[in-house]
Amino acid sequence: MAGGSGTRFWPLSRLKSPKQFLPLIGDQTFFEQTINRLHPLISKENLWVISNINQKTALESSFKSLAKEHLLLEPIGRNTAPCITWATIKVLREDPEAVMVVLPSDHMIKDTDAFQKTIQEAIETVKKEPETLVTIGIHPTSPHTGYGYIQTKSNSEHLNCHSVIQFKEKPDLETAKNYLKTGTFYWNSGIFVWKAKTLLSALERHLPDLTTPLYSIKKSENETKELEKIYPTLPKISIDYGLLEKVPETIRMIPAKFDWDDVGSWSALTHYLEKDKNNNIIKANTLTHNSQNNFILSNQKKIITLCNVEHIAVIETDDALLVMDLRKDQDIKHITDQLPSEWT
Repeated sequence: MAGGSGTRFWPLSRLKSPKQFLPLIGDQTFFEQTINRLHPLISKENLWVISNINQKTALESSFKSLAKEHLLLEPIGRNTAPCITWATIKVLREDPEAVMVVLPSDHMIKDTDAFQKTIQEAIETVKKEPETLVTIGIHPTSPHTGYGYIQTKSNSEHLNCHSVIQFKEKPDLETAKNYLKTGTFYWNSGIFVWKAKTLLSALERHLPDLTTPLYSIKKSENETKELEKIYPTLPKISIDYGLLEKVPETIRMIPAKFDWDDVGSWSALTHYLEKDKNNNIIKANTLTHNSQNNFILSNQKKIITLCNVEHIAVIETDDALLVMDLRKDQDIKHITDQLPSEWT
């Protein structure tokens, strides 16, 4: 899944070139890292990418070897349930017995070997129990309020596969602290493995207002035109809320054996970038005095100077400048929600 606008990394991330297509950590983009992480577990011939029409150029330049029919472009974003459903219908046309691995394209995972072992374990679980839907859970290291949680029936970290009680939306801080105390909650990574036909059958039962319109596209002579007409009418809903919360008895959770970070904010990005002696990240022409724990990034020639400030982010592009408290970077949504379309 390579759609989304990456608003939490505005102004660097934009609708046409969101977070997953930017080399924020190292020389490769998150999207390129995701593709490379799958080799050789999944052949490039079996890769599918679903994004949106605004990102077609970015996708084509990032992944030139992708089969044209395996690039699915939504005319408008409707969250994860519609895009996964559409992709499932398309995959089943090629292989009625397909096992799908569903991955976000913007996560940071450094241990590729451990990642592949976890995914292979999930695939084997689905092959043995084809009616199950497998999700990968992340052992929480803090009471994070920006992630969804999965409650399991066991607190044993040594079990390969857990039964699931329920999915939980992003909690407040006190609730997240209570989750950690029980030892039975995991972060929801958004990584899933299942038989395509099993998923589609469950979607038909629980989200018919999603599957029925998408089936009609399959029958249309002009698929692109029909897609543009139907897609905006689909329910805007996540796969977790739309389906998985309704069928906990069919879900199995495998704890991730790999490191994981969705790098969902400017402050999260600071953990991966080089800092100076005052713990500043400087990626611009900059002078500082008595300033610590700041993040400065600019593609402009002008000099940026900091004097007696802490925890400040200054992010500058050709047409926008963001200055914010780095400790409250989640509040950037209050800015991006107000932006005129030409700056998104």
